[in-house]
Amino acid sequence: MEVQHHAHTARKKWTRYFRAFLMLFLAVFCGFQAEEYHFK
Repeated sequence: MEVQHHAHTARKKWTRYFRAFLMLFLAVFCGFQAEEYHFK
């Protein structure tokens, strides 16, 4: 199995992970906000 390393994909992977984390964080945060609004 060959392993290929490309310099230009490292930044793309980092931004992909950052966007995935940001979307997950926003989803959880919005869920908590919706529950707080629901129980008031």
